[in-house]
Amino acid sequence: MFLLQHSTGAGKSLTIAALTHQLLYVKDARGTQFHTVVVMLDRVKLNEQVGDAVERYLHQNGVDEVFRAESIEHLAKLLDASSQNEQQSPQRVIITTTHKLGLLVRDDVLLTRLLHRSMRSQRGAGEEGGEESDVGGNDPFQRVAIITDEAHRSHTTSTRDAIKKVMKADEGSHAQLTFIGFTATPNEEALELFGTRTDDGFQRPFHCYPIAQATIDDRIMNVLADYTCVRCEIETSVFPEPVQKLLQATHGAQRCILDHASDDVAVLKAKALFMMTDFQVIKNAHSKVKCMIVVRSRLDVARYYKLITTFVSKKQLGWNCYAAFSGTLTLDDGAGDTKSVTEQTLNGRHVTLSISDIVIVCDKLDTGYNEPLLACMYVDRYAHGLNAH
Repeated sequence: MFLLQHSTGAGKSLTIAALTHQLLYVKDARGTQFHTVVVMLDRVKLNEQVGDAVERYLHQNGVDEVFRAESIEHLAKLLDASSQNEQQSPQRVIITTTHKLGLLVRDDVLLTRLLHRSMRSQRGAGEEGGEESDVGGNDPFQRVAIITDEAHRSHTTSTRDAIKKVMKADEGSHAQLTFIGFTATPNEEALELFGTRTDDGFQRPFHCYPIAQATIDDRIMNVLADYTCVRCEIETSVFPEPVQKLLQATHGAQRCILDHASDDVAVLKAKALFMMTDFQVIKNAHSKVKCMIVVRSRLDVARYYKLITTFVSKKQLGWNCYAAFSGTLTLDDGAGDTKSVTEQTLNGRHVTLSISDIVIVCDKLDTGYNEPLLACMYVDRYAHGLNAH
């Protein structure tokens, strides 16, 4: 297990690509190499961005055996293919998501097929090498490296066990797994799972290039050096009953009141108007720049999207606005009825993330989003812990 702490925005994707390439050629004391390197990513967007970077780097450096798992069936086929004809694929890189690997483990049919493959390979090694087969025998999956990005998110113990179950296929296998986790902000769980125990008894990253150092090296900008806090004052002559109850609360009353006020349409309109007026000044000076609005919830993503698209349309600004969220949202249509929307149905077919001037998010793009034209960010939520980075 190895944990590499690497600042975001400072070439982490390229580092993952270079490490993947080097792992195909490194040899241990016995002269054996990694047969398969699995680059496992937490989200579809990361799979697209980091996966594309890895694939492009490997192709440019002469590695052709790079595969993208499109489904759990495709992933199972990739994992199983090498044992059927080892000469066809001496070494390979498989790019997939944590989600697909987890689904594969829970699919009894696919897992049974992998178990059969492992037992067949195990018997082959035993027949040629005698009763006991050494590590490094005929099974090409005996040396596998698994690289994962955003280790503080995706790698719980259950995920790790699922990976081992897929690769080992049965308890009698001699599979050797090397886990390498990348993260910019390691939490306690990531350190416990991937960290290296040092002389002081603590679990620490095997290698560390932190955000602070990347800022000093001018690889990333220190956004905290240039930010503005906007005070939001709300006046009311009559306190509605819910607010009166909140005022009587002893724990977190201020936050509850703020949350309650933030749900008011008039407050949301005022905030949206402030942000768009400010961005309009920046946009007039630099026409190609973009902005991101980070909000409290997926529901707020949809609310702000409606308000901002209305503003843009009335002002005839010609900006594209994109609401980024996962899953399905149930919205009130204003007439007492509800409707369900997804990211695709809300944005429409013609507006994509890449062509948008304004991106509204909650958590979806908090990792892996790379946009050089992003000039400003408006944060309308509480920022604390790892979510503040």
